[in-house]
Amino acid sequence: MTMLTITELRNLIENVSNLKIVHKTSNQGNKELELIIHEISNKLQMDLKIKDPKNIIELLERKIVELKNSPEYWNPEVYKKNAEENTMMVKETIDDIDFAEQKVMVCGRAVDTHPDFWPRFSTPTTNIDSNLYVIVDHDPGYKQYITRRGNYAVCLIVHPCIPKKILELGGKIYWFSPDYMNYEIPKLSLGEVHHGNSGLAAINLASYLKAKFILLSGIRLSEKYEQFLLGKNLIFEQIAQRGSKIFSLDGVIAEKLSYLDWCKL
Repeated sequence: MTMLTITELRNLIENVSNLKIVHKTSNQGNKELELIIHEISNKLQMDLKIKDPKNIIELLERKIVELKNSPEYWNPEVYKKNAEENTMMVKETIDDIDFAEQKVMVCGRAVDTHPDFWPRFSTPTTNIDSNLYVIVDHDPGYKQYITRRGNYAVCLIVHPCIPKKILELGGKIYWFSPDYMNYEIPKLSLGEVHHGNSGLAAINLASYLKAKFILLSGIRLSEKYEQFLLGKNLIFEQIAQRGSKIFSLDGVIAEKLSYLDWCKL
């Protein structure tokens, strides 16, 4: 069977979640839930017996974890194929980014709101306006999160539909290679080899661009993101060697610092 992408699974989760928060008549809600259950059963090729939306969401979350732990998903041959096609589109790299700031905030999707501080980097899934969006995710379904015209730092391993979508929106792309590939463009560690994370890449890029202080907002690497903790340690070691200092608003993966104290730095 065709493997569902992580984005497709997340879309199913969102559909179920919407049924829980939108006020509807009982009959209407039950009918829509039945349609979603039928869709999930077909896509997962299984007879879905559970009817509780909460349990359905838990099942889909487990499927995401299973997918991200499967060799089929973290496949170096997929990265190589994507990179070979993407190299044909390289015009500018991260070395061409005009950036001379001492402080930058890096935002992730673990919280819904972020301080109004600029400059800031983010992943497209964070869904906020930013100076720079950073992408290393190779899931082709990730293109649905490309909704803004702006500056993007894009890794060669992403699916080629991602940069094409960025260009269609009038965005600008600055390319980089993962540190384990031998292409003649700037290299950046994404975390563990073949197991990168866009949030970690954004933090590393801020340091690569010589930011002295980096503030994290909404980047926790908890629960389903715990698999990236080893990669975090590797990247944070590199950042420390460059002399950059990392702080976090919640103190989960870096030294805690209030926004007020951050502004005083």
